[in-house]
Amino acid sequence: MNQRGFSLIEMLVVMALFLTLMLVVSDIFLSVSLTQRKILTGQRAMNDLQYNVEQIVQQTRMNKIDYDYYNDQITHPIDKLALINENDETVLIYKYDEGCAPEVLSCILQKVGNDDAFVLSSNNIEIEKLDFYILPKESPYQFDELQGEYKSDNQPQVIIVVQGKTLALHEEDVKTINLQTTVSSRYYER
Repeated sequence: MNQRGFSLIEMLVVMALFLTLMLVVSDIFLSVSLTQRKILTGQRAMNDLQYNVEQIVQQTRMNKIDYDYYNDQITHPIDKLALINENDETVLIYKYDEGCAPEVLSCILQKVGNDDAFVLSSNNIEIEKLDFYILPKESPYQFDELQGEYKSDNQPQVIIVVQGKTLALHEEDVKTINLQTTVSSRYYER
């Protein structure tokens, strides 16, 4: 007699192949999802840190470097950037380590004159390092009457070095981001 249908062995083989295929597909899906989450977390943190650096660059470009704040004793690296704005107020940009937001231990602060300092950095990045290198070390704004010339003929520049760590829910998503840029001050009086 000829019976139509599948035998028990055929059904078991098909189910084993189907389960193996599902395991492979689900593993690929989970791997892609995990990679996408890591990339998005890192990209968001990179964008936020780049924005913070651009804020510092803008302040440096539009204001005068306050060489008097450093008492002509510039040693590198510097942990605070001192500028003088158009209202002749001191602008300080520095790393602050006293807890800036929930779960953020260190951030970038900006203080203008006698006003309260405000946070420049975002809440998903912890600032591990913020260093400034000011060139030239001597003030190009001061005239040396003994020498009959300015202390420096170079345009003031600031090298900004920032290291930030992403804050993420999963330990494998935490990344360290390093950024460095050089900016020239547009303020150059003679």
